[in-house]
Amino acid sequence: MAKCAAIGNDPYIERFNPKIIMTNMSEINTVLDRYYDNDAVPRVKNKRERILNHKEVIFE
Repeated sequence: MAKCAAIGNDPYIERFNPKIIMTNMSEINTVLDRYYDNDAVPRVKNKRERILNHKEVIFE
């Protein structure tokens, strides 16, 4: 999910503009919070924050 946001000028992401479709937006925070609760390592924390900060770009 985090790779769908074109941060850092990734030419492939900018060109193809991938989206995650048919997502219930009200569940995103809950699912990511549960995942972080189960695996509270820095990598997961950073990806979770990136997804939440860019969810309008990632999800359709």
